[in-house]
Amino acid sequence: MDFIAELQALHVVKSVQKPRCSVHFLLQSLPEADREALLAAFDNKQIRHTDLATLLQSRGFNVSAMTVSRHRNRSQSNGCRCPL
Repeated sequence: MDFIAELQALHVVKSVQKPRCSVHFLLQSLPEADREALLAAFDNKQIRHTDLATLLQSRGFNVSAMTVSRHRNRSQSNGCRCPL
């Protein structure tokens, strides 16, 4: 590869796959109706993240309250970078 081609290759933006959190995998494993209900619960700020995590854990899902909180804040700088 010549010098100019190498320089042009540097300008190609590579897509970076965002990391997946345990909430992402949990949502993928649920039937659509359950997934929609859980997403609505995530959007409902009157439901505490600790209560959501406790409910999910009681159903056998391996998810922490911190992960639920971070996933809820995915649009913020300190939130989850998961694509969901």
